[in-house]
Amino acid sequence: MIRLIVRSVLLGLVCLSSSRPLLGQTESPDLQIPPQISSLVNAQMPDSLQVVNVTEGDLNRDQWTDFVVVFKPKPHGEEFDPWQEGTHLVWMITGRGADTYEIAAQSEHVALCTHCGGMMGDPFQDVAIKRGYVSFEHYGGSSWRWTRIITFKWDADTQDWWLHKDGGDYYHSGDPEATLETTINTVEDFGRIRFADYHWEHI
Repeated sequence: MIRLIVRSVLLGLVCLSSSRPLLGQTESPDLQIPPQISSLVNAQMPDSLQVVNVTEGDLNRDQWTDFVVVFKPKPHGEEFDPWQEGTHLVWMITGRGADTYEIAAQSEHVALCTHCGGMMGDPFQDVAIKRGYVSFEHYGGSSWRWTRIITFKWDADTQDWWLHKDGGDYYHSGDPEATLETTINTVEDFGRIRFADYHWEHI
């Protein structure tokens, strides 16, 4: 229940109804890439990574379908290790016409590290897209839990995504409503930061 409460509080940042999470966080490396972008992803994806999330939506407020693709390192061994150290690679793939797509931006510092969730392992949960806004959702901790949602906004003048809000909740799992604390940083706090220049450790 607390995760639903937290999600509703923070995601006043951006309404989620327009995004379509096609592939969610999973332990399986056998996810099927949407056919529109499968050739691009398979050709450019490093051999050491696997796809853990693909979300469809409108990243730059044009008429074409766009995608966010999130990768993480493949397991070192045969068994899945939720505490394996590594970074998530994020691609912003934009549609440029019928069946034409390109990697418009990428970063290894937008989604939190794969071992940043403490005892809960990989904190990355999902991506949400709504009319030029894109949010990266995280959840982790142990007895004390936390969330973090990092939201970027498309700017038509600069043809780029800029950090819009970076916020999260902190609470004790034994009494979440009484211990809930929310912190949301905005442009007034961190200034203008491009998607490609953002690093989750620096906010």
